[in-house]
Amino acid sequence: MLTDTAIRKAKPAEKAFKLRDERGLHLLVRPTGGKLWQLRFRHEGTEKTASLGQYPDVGLIEARAKRDELRRLIAQGVDPVAAKREHKLNREAARVHTFEAVARTWFDHWKSGKSERLLPPSEN
Repeated sequence: MLTDTAIRKAKPAEKAFKLRDERGLHLLVRPTGGKLWQLRFRHEGTEKTASLGQYPDVGLIEARAKRDELRRLIAQGVDPVAAKREHKLNREAARVHTFEAVARTWFDHWKSGKSERLLPPSEN
């Protein structure tokens, strides 16, 4: 198992390398010096990797907690990478499809081809 001291002492090498913890969790140390928590797992027979955040923003204890949460999702048959992607897309769609955005799109479509006197004063 990893310790916080071992993580802090890890220096970048010519090639990226992994410091393994347990149950699929590892810290990827990049040649540039960045350290990224990742979880390797299998979903429906395919090996995948989930990113859990960068060290030191995400510490060892927090990375282990995230690992345990993702492992619970995997045990329920959920692909955590796909679930995160879908959540991000839904959040973006909710931001884009506000009433104001839809109304402006409709109005821009409606006003094309209309005479000047039909348009509201602010649009002239």
